[in-house]
Amino acid sequence: MVPAEEPAAGALLERAAEAAAITAAIDAAVAGSGSLLLVEGAAGVGKTRLLALACERAAAAGMTVLTARAAEYEDGYAWGVVTQLFDSELRSSSGGTREDAATLAARALIQPERPRDEDAYGVLHGLYWLTADIAQRAPLLLAIDDLQWADPPSQRFLAHLARRLGDLRVLLAVTVREPRSATVQDKALTAALAAEPGVLTVRPAALSAAGSARLVAAELGGDPSAAFLDACHELTGGNPLLLRGLLTALAAEGISGTDADVPHLRRLTPDSVSRHVLLRLGRMPAAVLAAAAAIAVLGTAATTARAARLAELDDAACAEAIGVLMAEHLVEGDRQLRFVYPLVRSAIYEDH
Repeated sequence: MVPAEEPAAGALLERAAEAAAITAAIDAAVAGSGSLLLVEGAAGVGKTRLLALACERAAAAGMTVLTARAAEYEDGYAWGVVTQLFDSELRSSSGGTREDAATLAARALIQPERPRDEDAYGVLHGLYWLTADIAQRAPLLLAIDDLQWADPPSQRFLAHLARRLGDLRVLLAVTVREPRSATVQDKALTAALAAEPGVLTVRPAALSAAGSARLVAAELGGDPSAAFLDACHELTGGNPLLLRGLLTALAAEGISGTDADVPHLRRLTPDSVSRHVLLRLGRMPAAVLAAAAAIAVLGTAATTARAARLAELDDAACAEAIGVLMAEHLVEGDRQLRFVYPLVRSAIYEDH
C-alpha cells in the first residue's frame, strides 16, 4: 500500500481505500475465490492508474496478467477486446482442455464477423473454458480499461464470465466512465455488472484541497504559498488529470508557486488540458459544443436562456445540450450556469 504521507510525484494520493480493495480482491483470487472489481468514476479521476496498480500487484502476487483497452471508435470491431486479451493464448494453445476451448474460442478471432446464433454460445463457452484453463496454471487477472467503449460481443463475454467467477482463480478488473450521458447500452452494461453477486465497486473521488496541495508541492518543489495552492485546487476541482496538466506547464515555466504567481496561474491554459477538453467535446453533438462555448463566453452571466440566444439554439435544444454537459460533469448550476472546472472553461473560451 502507498503510504498516506508519501508525496512523491508518482504516488497514488488519497487512494488508500481503493488500494486496499484491490489488494483484497487479488488475495481472494489467488486463494481461489474469483470476483469482479469495477472501478467507476468521472473522466480524469484516476481510474486507469488504479487499474495499473492492480496489474502491478497481481504480477507481484504471481498472477498471469492479461490486459486490454477499449477505444471509443473501435466498438464496431467485433471481439476486439477479447482479441487483445487472449490472442497470444489462443495462438499458443496446445493439448487437452485448453486446445478444445481454444478451438471454440478461436471463432471470435478467425471469424470476427457476427457468429451465427447457433455458434454464439459456443464462442462464449470456449472463451470461458479458455479462461478457466489459464487460471488452473496460475491465478489470472483480466484487466480492461474503458469498458464502456468495448465492442458488444466482447461485452457479452465479460458479462457471461462475470456470472461464473466464484470458483475460478480469476479477478476481472474493469474501469468504466460514470454512466452519466452514456448510451442506453453503456448504462445497461454497467448496471448488469454492478448487480453481479460479490462485485466490488470502487469510485475514486477528486483530490481534496490537502491532497491537491501535496501534489502541487511534489511537482513544483519548494513551499508554494497558501493562495497559490488554493488557486490550483479551485481551477482544477482536484481532478488529477487536469491538475497534473496544469502543474506540468507550470514546472516547464519554472514557476515556484508564490502569491505573485497567482495572476499568471489564473491566465494559464496548458496545451495538454486544452487538447483533452476539446477532444472530449468534439465527440459530442454540435449543439452541445455550441452551448458549452456560449456558457464559456457568458461567464458569470450564463443562464440557459442567454446561452440559447448566443448559441443560436432553440430553448429545448439548448436545455438538452446543457443536460449533456451536466451529465458529463462539465457544467453545473440551476439558474446560473458555471463550469465545474474553471480550467475547462478557460480552454473552451480560448478556442472560440
